[in-house]
Amino acid sequence: MNNRTCHILRKLVDHQQFATLKDACFSEDMEDPAIKILLILAHTHLGEFDAAEGRLAEVLPVADTLDMDARADLAAVFILRQNIDGAIHHLESILAQDSDHALALARLGWCKMTLDDTEAARGLFARSAAIDPARIAVWSNLAQIQCRLVLYDEAQQSVDAGRLQLEQQSADLPEFANLQHRQRLRSLQLQLWIETEQLAEAEHWFDVLDEQTDEEQTVYWRCLYGNQLAERDHHAQAEEVLRQGLKRYPSNLALLMQLAELAQIQGHFLQAMRLLNRAIDHDKDNPALWARLSNSCLHRFDQRA
Repeated sequence: MNNRTCHILRKLVDHQQFATLKDACFSEDMEDPAIKILLILAHTHLGEFDAAEGRLAEVLPVADTLDMDARADLAAVFILRQNIDGAIHHLESILAQDSDHALALARLGWCKMTLDDTEAARGLFARSAAIDPARIAVWSNLAQIQCRLVLYDEAQQSVDAGRLQLEQQSADLPEFANLQHRQRLRSLQLQLWIETEQLAEAEHWFDVLDEQTDEEQTVYWRCLYGNQLAERDHHAQAEEVLRQGLKRYPSNLALLMQLAELAQIQGHFLQAMRLLNRAIDHDKDNPALWARLSNSCLHRFDQRA
């Protein structure tokens, strides 16, 4: 497989375009193990596990003879199969040959993050980002690790770097990849504002968001941010975020259900029941709402269940 073909196919992996990758692989030399590995990645992401299994059996006997990029792709297959030890074996073998292989560093960082070896993951992601700063996912992973380690200034720098790369690449990214990167970076930014007690920054962002986007986007982000606040025991702030959304969209089921869940977590079962009844008024045939109401009743009034 020539270098140009490699570059094109691996860009499809980066952009999560696995159906396109599958078709592209079939148009190449199917006897090439590097092509087979990329096809295995496509099969696995598309849920075609039997096809992936069959082709993997053809590749494994020659795995140690592959070039470094192909072995890095094979490591990605092992990661998807949750064979972290197998992935680490290939990635460390690559780095023994080339300690600056950016993709191997990034994927080994992912393995270490999966194993909760946060310090090792941090170092690997940082090295990968320094060598190849164009990989937006690496900046997001690095920021996530830095948040875990309470290195909030570093995490903010990583989020900013990822956002800069996204702005520079946005016109060339497929819509799905663009949205995926944007959502992850924004989620990390909201988390950082909570951790650094900059809730006013988030409030201002939501004020702008409410005016610029539709109901679906507003509700998505308010629910996500409400969850982030509640996970850190900021229940009053979480409730306010959700209620501000409900003022704009008073019949939105997602907001009503999340407010009900938040009320129930705090032991406010009567409030949860009222919210669920409001939701049921808008969707009487929704069995999930009735089940949630029954659960609240069990806690509040045994006789009503």
